[in-house]
Amino acid sequence: MLNIIANLILQNKSIAILSNNNSATQNIFEKLENYGLDYVCATLGKKENKESFIANQNGTYPPFDTPIIDTTKLKQELIAYNQKALQFSI
Repeated sequence: MLNIIANLILQNKSIAILSNNNSATQNIFEKLENYGLDYVCATLGKKENKESFIANQNGTYPPFDTPIIDTTKLKQELIAYNQKALQFSI
């Protein structure tokens, strides 16, 4: 799932990830947080999550016209992951 999300982010696409439980979406949020992309995520499921999300909006976000992460490293990781996945599917 994270591979799909990363590919879509690199293509400047919007993504909505939904789950019946918060642990699934929290797992993805934490992984994106490791790449500094947590500010684009909103884990809203429970009332407490919604309140926390709204309370923590401070209005300071990285500029959207410049890359916030080194996409070269991310692209290399995706290529390696895709190649590894292809080896297992053959």
